Amino acid sequence: MMTLDTHVDHQTKSKKLAISHARKILDMDSGTLLGIMVVRIDLSVIEVVNSRLQQALRSRFTIVDEADNIIFNANTGLIGQKFTETIQPDKRDHIIVASPFDRQRWTTYLYMPKSELTAEGDLLRQNIYLLAVLMLLFLAIISIYLSSVITRPIKKLMSNILLVEKGQFEHVEDIHSRDEIGLLATRFNRMSRELKGLVSQIQQEEMKKAAAEIRALQSQINPHFLYNTLGSVKWIASMQQADTIVVMTDALIAMLRYAARAEGAMVSVREEFDNLRNYMTIQQVRYYNRIRMDVFADDTLLEQRMPKLILQPIVENAIFHGLAETEEDGVVTIRIARGDHCFTIDVHDNGEGMDEETLRLIKASLAGEADNGESIGLHNVQRRIQLHYGNRYGIDCNSAQGAGTTFRICLPVEEYSIEMEHRGA
Repeated sequence: MMTLDTHVDHQTKSKKLAISHARKILDMDSGTLLGIMVVRIDLSVIEVVNSRLQQALRSRFTIVDEADNIIFNANTGLIGQKFTETIQPDKRDHIIVASPFDRQRWTTYLYMPKSELTAEGDLLRQNIYLLAVLMLLFLAIISIYLSSVITRPIKKLMSNILLVEKGQFEHVEDIHSRDEIGLLATRFNRMSRELKGLVSQIQQEEMKKAAAEIRALQSQINPHFLYNTLGSVKWIASMQQADTIVVMTDALIAMLRYAARAEGAMVSVREEFDNLRNYMTIQQVRYYNRIRMDVFADDTLLEQRMPKLILQPIVENAIFHGLAETEEDGVVTIRIARGDHCFTIDVHDNGEGMDEETLRLIKASLAGEADNGESIGLHNVQRRIQLHYGNRYGIDCNSAQGAGTTFRICLPVEEYSIEMEHRGA
């Protein structure tokens, strides 16, 4: 198809300007040229669209072909001339909107001087400045009135609110005002007194709740290691090894007495290690001395206080899950050292370690995001430590397959122990 730019239509008597599209008509069988079909579009069709624009924009609407020739403009004298050489405006002074056709290599241009756009904006800007000045004057008058009549009791009320936020209920002052602010202040003072009583009551209840939860968690010690021990005793008795039975029985009795001791949930590190040695005595018999325990401790930390039965569940976990399948040379290494504002106890086994998924589940259990349901376990120990000392302290775990597993317990250093060390020095 061939497109003819704007020309005079000689096929009609009106001799109007038109745009023509011509296409060959060929015989379908022989391919012989039969003729040419010409479709002419009168420019008045485009003029209908142009008439919908504002009066000032009608002369600025132009259609240009790919050769930069003007195809349509309200001024017909410009048709056929170059757009860039005649009416194309300067982009610095005008806003130009160019829109290409989808199926033709034509482009429509619509442009407007920037001065016409900014004329109304200048008037609007002046009105806004005037309105802003009036508003500032009004706000200045209102602010002076409010500061002298209203803001004074409000500031005093805000001061009372800040005191309540800090827990200083006894410093709340009364506001003597007969308006709504005074009524609000009276209600607030009454609420603050009630809040003080509720805070005190909640603190007492939380302390009781924490103590009860500590006792409940501490009483949830799973005795399955005792069942294993009794099974070992039965097996040893069948082999008539009486001396070994005595050793295991003494260790078991010492452990039971330590667990059932009622003088408190806190013990020294030394006492916790003694209980751990009794436990290892039983496990060494059970595993034919294939597992041993090495302890490396800073002697100045042995009198530090810690929750009872913290180490035994972690060592038990290391043996049953890390070293139970070890043929020989299973070692549980315990190191206690001083850190920044705390002391750490590392429990390391030289077993096979854990895969990434198992380690992720254990870390989730320590973080409280999941619980495997065991009554004594890492989650239980973690919870007891955090109930005693807060969330800053607790257990961390690191493991890699073939490199064993390490559990690190972080506990606070008690001040009285530090004072005793200085006095001894």
